[in-house]
Amino acid sequence: MANVDGLEDEFQKRIHKILVDLDDYDLDVRIVATTTKNLSKLVGAGRFYRGLYTFISGTAFLIPPLRERPADLEMLTKYFIGQYCENDTGTMEINPPAMEKILGHYWTHNLAELQTVIESSVKNSDQISLSEKDLEIGEKKAVSLVNDDDNTGIRLMSLKEAEKLLIKKALIHTSENRTQAAKILGVSIRTLRNKINEYRNKGSAFFINLR
Repeated sequence: MANVDGLEDEFQKRIHKILVDLDDYDLDVRIVATTTKNLSKLVGAGRFYRGLYTFISGTAFLIPPLRERPADLEMLTKYFIGQYCENDTGTMEINPPAMEKILGHYWTHNLAELQTVIESSVKNSDQISLSEKDLEIGEKKAVSLVNDDDNTGIRLMSLKEAEKLLIKKALIHTSENRTQAAKILGVSIRTLRNKINEYRNKGSAFFINLR
């Protein structure tokens, strides 16, 4: 179950009931569930079904983000190049500058983002070696205050609202990496931590559920 935290409440309960009922049968069933959220905090906030959490949390593995695993990143890059390569030779190399660009990218969306970038870059290249200019990697964008529902520009708000929104968007942009978010915002990690605690104390659901 990918992104199990995104399942609807009723579906979480149905899945839990099915898993519990399986105990009545002589079946060897193993469930693999993934999430990028802190499920225990979601349970505490009433946003994830405790029964399902108890069932799937017996053995948990914390996998670091792709950007923190350069060896895996290089291996997966070459693997995806091989998967999507369609030139006459049946193979495609990647030159060192291109690999350096890949290793230096933030990869907010981890494996899915890498796979999409490599697929697009390989299919749009007519060379036998993937170069830096072939890589269709977008530059990390500055955090925006533009309201997604308002295409006319920046939504007006108080300074306190703007501060809270900027912090939230920075954390989302960095997959809740506080060190990176603090760098984007131009504040110390201590200042960011204090702000997060402030919003938590005020009952803000997003900040309560942060890892």
